[in-house]
Amino acid sequence: MACHQKDGKGMNGTLAADFTTGRLNEKSDEELLKSISEGFTGSIGSMPAWKGVLSEDQMKAALAYVKKTYNPAQ
Repeated sequence: MACHQKDGKGMNGTLAADFTTGRLNEKSDEELLKSISEGFTGSIGSMPAWKGVLSEDQMKAALAYVKKTYNPAQ
């Protein structure tokens, strides 16, 4: 959670999403898992790919944790 911070609000000036806004509901779990697995680059930074570092089950568990812990709309 280093980039997204312990409170889930992300870091200013980075691509790290603020998990507390409810925006997680704008994307499907499949889209979110693809972002975790493959990473991506945007206009303000990039998110590293976790494929090969985390197993698919670990990525699913991380997503479930984030949605349960930080997503107010869940």
